[in-house]
Amino acid sequence: MRAPLILSVSVLLLAACDVRGPELPGRGNAVEEVTAPQREVRPADFAIEACSRSATSICVFARAGGKRLLFGAPAGVGNEIASAELARLDGLFLYSLRPEDIEGLDEVRNLSWQAGRPGPLSVSGPSGISTVIDGLNRAYEVSDALIFVEDGAPAGGFDAALLETGHEVMEDSVVFYTGDLKVEATVGMNDRLSYRVDYRDVDENWHTLVIQPCGAPDIARNDIAVDVSRVDIACIDGQFGESWPFTGTQFLHIDGS
Repeated sequence: MRAPLILSVSVLLLAACDVRGPELPGRGNAVEEVTAPQREVRPADFAIEACSRSATSICVFARAGGKRLLFGAPAGVGNEIASAELARLDGLFLYSLRPEDIEGLDEVRNLSWQAGRPGPLSVSGPSGISTVIDGLNRAYEVSDALIFVEDGAPAGGFDAALLETGHEVMEDSVVFYTGDLKVEATVGMNDRLSYRVDYRDVDENWHTLVIQPCGAPDIARNDIAVDVSRVDIACIDGQFGESWPFTGTQFLHIDGS
């Protein structure tokens, strides 16, 4: 007659273990907050990530055709992109010389150098960019020397610390070109720049990214084929709509798909 009693006690204990106590701070909806890992970006893909949490300051890290391009350098950009990725940048493109667009320029310079950037980083931007770059390099001469002596030489050597002018954009022009990847800059009345990025995949199809910050000029889109993938991050009448900010990695093209 004791068996039913033991069974009843066991059921009660199991039920008690399933009783959930009060929710702890930060515990609620924990399952819903877990997201699947992002797909790895391969060399032949075309993918972009946001590198700014601001609703008004655009920063886009683009990877396409094995190249890494950074558009914008707001404050805090060094916290949004891994140093190892910064060290592999093939070019940095600025929208303007306003503080909100260049406050992170020294972060990119210093973090990417110390992470092993192999040579000077090319920076393109509006009229006056050469003066900014020269001034920034001079400002860090002593700091560079101290790091070199006290912490040891970064992989790229001492001269790799420098920024260099890629294109000082005075008129609409191509500022980066590899054959399958092209970046065009459009100049506005206030010297602000918009950028258009075109990538040709291995099947000879083109994919387009348009980046137009607030106050920057419109970019011609009439020659963009309607059947190619295209992403517009554009400020129209002072508003980005749903195009910015975005989270995670957006793919304009996935190789093999």
